[in-house]
Amino acid sequence: MQALIVAACAFVLAVVFGKLIIPALRALHAGQSIREIGPSWHNSKAGTPTMGGVVIILATVVAWLI
Repeated sequence: MQALIVAACAFVLAVVFGKLIIPALRALHAGQSIREIGPSWHNSKAGTPTMGGVVIILATVVAWLI
């Protein structure tokens, strides 16, 4: 039961942190670059932040510590 509460808290924290961190990462230009040899539909992904895992890990650690 306690694990479910921690998982729910981690999910909420990840959503909140994600809403705050993703615009900051875009402002820092911490996005992925798209190579020219790839398919043309990949161009829409240019500039997407690639550090989403950091948000998930931070949220999980914070929820676990609380």
